[in-house]
Amino acid sequence: MAYTQGFLQLRALTTSSVRVSPKWELRTSKPNRIVCKAQNENVEDSDATNLNLSSRRMALGTALIGGAADAQLSMEKPQSESHMGCNEFIVLGTVAVTTLPAISPEEYPASHVEPLSLNRTSFPEGFVFGTASAAYQYEGAAFEYGREASVWDTFTHEHPEKIEDGSNGDVAIDQYHRYEEDIKIMKDMNLDAYRFSISWSRILPNGKGGKNEEGVNKEGIEYYNNLIDHLIANGIKPYVTLFHWDTPQALETEYGGFLSSDIVDDFRNYAQICFKYFGDRVKHWITLNEPSAYSREGYSVGAFAPGRCSSGHDETCLGGDSATEPYIVTHNLLLAHAAAVDVYRKQFQAQNENVEDSDATNLNLSSRRMALGTALIGGAADAQLSMEKPQSESHMGCNEFIVLGTVAVTTLPAISPEEYPASHVEPLSLNRTSFPEGFVFGTASAAYQYEGAAFEYGREASVWDTFTHEHPEKIEDGSNGDVAIDQYHRYEEDIKIMKDMNLDAYRFSISWSRILPNGKGGKNEEGVNKEGIEYYNNLIDHLIANGIKPYVTLFHWDTPQALETEYGGFLSSDIVDDFRNYAQICFKYFGDRVKHWITLNEPSAYSREGYSVGAFAPGRCSSGHDETCLGGDSATEPYIVTHNLLLAHAAAVDVYRKQFQDDQKGVIGITLISRWFEPYSNSEADKRAVQRALDFLFGW
Repeated sequence: MAYTQGFLQLRALTTSSVRVSPKWELRTSKPNRIVCKAQNENVEDSDATNLNLSSRRMALGTALIGGAADAQLSMEKPQSESHMGCNEFIVLGTVAVTTLPAISPEEYPASHVEPLSLNRTSFPEGFVFGTASAAYQYEGAAFEYGREASVWDTFTHEHPEKIEDGSNGDVAIDQYHRYEEDIKIMKDMNLDAYRFSISWSRILPNGKGGKNEEGVNKEGIEYYNNLIDHLIANGIKPYVTLFHWDTPQALETEYGGFLSSDIVDDFRNYAQICFKYFGDRVKHWITLNEPSAYSREGYSVGAFAPGRCSSGHDETCLGGDSATEPYIVTHNLLLAHAAAVDVYRKQFQAQNENVEDSDATNLNLSSRRMALGTALIGGAADAQLSMEKPQSESHMGCNEFIVLGTVAVTTLPAISPEEYPASHVEPLSLNRTSFPEGFVFGTASAAYQYEGAAFEYGREASVWDTFTHEHPEKIEDGSNGDVAIDQYHRYEEDIKIMKDMNLDAYRFSISWSRILPNGKGGKNEEGVNKEGIEYYNNLIDHLIANGIKPYVTLFHWDTPQALETEYGGFLSSDIVDDFRNYAQICFKYFGDRVKHWITLNEPSAYSREGYSVGAFAPGRCSSGHDETCLGGDSATEPYIVTHNLLLAHAAAVDVYRKQFQDDQKGVIGITLISRWFEPYSNSEADKRAVQRALDFLFGW
């Protein structure tokens, strides 16, 4: 039967000083409702505590190696079917959720703590009142009884400067030898549960076990059996975590630990051994402790073992790439989590009569999209497909149509430039009748690649002008867009070619710095370049006169250099208002004839190539990624830019709908990179992988 369960976890009270934090207070306002006071923010919820949204969970839920989380909340209930279904309960780590009276270690020695004002009756029925620990922080006996090193042993011994007080877990609070005292403290506090983690390298010193359990450390099995038995004998339920960030050093050395997918099978095998030896008594299993913190602190920030990050982020990091490794690790953590859940459900759950809930949640899709959904760009789109239909109500509602850029959709016979000069190309075997009714058969361009006249007729520089002129080595042939194919002067010839090919539409972009040379326009349109307005009016009129519909892109990656210089372009939210103003001018002057507006061209490519890889203007990335990058941080800037692109997109859509759409009767949308994916096999895992990749590309 499904039910909701709260689990408050206090720090374990053990050997040195008492671990309960001072100034605690918790009150019950009515049955089945807990109101908790956080240190910096009030958090309220019915049915225990709700740390709303993943961002709050990450902000409040971090367990620090220098001090474990002060409280935990476990919720067991059916979850939405839209989630993966791997989790039957979730433990949420929260920091300093409540305050209690200070407890003096002199008055109450560590070997015995009275419950004082806090006891089991302070909490409603169904609330699991417990404490928690992590093996490396608590156990000690680090190199005794068959245990071998984890990444934390290596990290603390080889780099003690990374630890605030230079300490390590060789002895810790010596729970390995003194667990009976610790359990006595828990019993005296009337605790319901104890959440502890198993040291992977205590069970499998080399991280791996053979088919006949070669490599299993029997002394490790014996220790956890004794711990579990003693907990149960004292009326305390064991909640067991399989991985609390202590990857066996042997696996780190062999293949890089969670940087390699090899770890998935080894984690499955380790989990299987734990389920076999302890599952007859352990009814609550936790695969991973706070995986986002492990990925971030261990592979992006470098503060936790194994201490990896980009050298540009921290010169003391022990190798790594903050822009990529956290996502590789996150991906492999998720696969390991799923593997452990799968083996438990198929081989152990029924016989152990564990948690009943079958519908469950999974880690929020946004993290998986980040880990699995990276899109690459190898060339301009060869074909365009326009779809106009209402979007799902679950989406933001900014897009009335989406243009999907697809690579190499069709193949055509080679066209000889000698036989067909550039001024005239016959349609050959490809023409309008090759496509079904309703298909928009068109061609597309980008202003900087086609127009030319880069510094003529009032236009000022964009970031691409600066990039190609100041860093020609970044361009394969050292070229630039000063002349390009000179469409500014020869658009009539180009439109004749389009007409001869029976094209329905031409998608072109407007050069922001041709309309607003300094990127900005005043209330009375100060700063608007009338020659730029005239050029696009002529282009649009000539297209329509030849039966070709204009599809107009407002931004194809050519931020005015003036805005880049002033505030960093799309790295600043200041650009949102300037983009809205620019869009408004375009709608005003061209919207009576343009019925298809596109706010942004392939924004994911702009964020990635311009701010993570550094291959496109403005050429920013982490120096650890590419020493030739022009400043930047690959781990943060692509996401800032993406955020501001989305805000700019929404601002332009908003102004169009409110001020122009009713009169002009047009639609507005966005261009996204489109690549199709097929599952490698018919397995559900491969099908879900395809869906995640598609969601990432099309979920703007």
